Amino acid sequence: MATEKIWPKGVKIEVLGLTGDFASGKTLFGLSIDPRKTLLYDFEKSAGTYESLGMERIDVPTLMLEKHPKGYAPVDVFRWWLKHITAIEPGKYSVIVVDTITDIEAGLADAVKANHEKFGFKTASAFQATGGIYWSYILAEWKQTLADLAARCQTFAFTSHLRKIWRSGRPTSAQ
Repeated sequence: MATEKIWPKGVKIEVLGLTGDFASGKTLFGLSIDPRKTLLYDFEKSAGTYESLGMERIDVPTLMLEKHPKGYAPVDVFRWWLKHITAIEPGKYSVIVVDTITDIEAGLADAVKANHEKFGFKTASAFQATGGIYWSYILAEWKQTLADLAARCQTFAFTSHLRKIWRSGRPTSAQ
């Protein structure tokens, strides 16, 4: 782990979720924690403006199109990302940021579904139809991934946009 602590004595923020409206400062907040020792996975191509802060930025859409010129699915992104993060030497970065987490979450769900036989299901659709059982496996995989990330850096930060609440098939206010 990096010898220089980024948080005040006694404080540990190992996983940090940043959510808010578009352009509310989520990305900048994550990059401001320790910019020169930050790895950023930029899924929206929105953080190029902040490169002068000194972080290492991976332009994920461009990289994925180089690897999959005919197009790629969220599961392709997730598998690439998981392989990439598990190769990071612990302590190399004090902060790892994913902006935004949407593609990773969708790819994780697809990866779990694709491994339906590992969980005792004959088909992916039968596995997904179990609802809560399927989602419990997704949660378990996500928790394991987050624990692995937290062991590689002092803080793993991810951003997500606020979503509209839907009722009766229509978006409504948050009330």
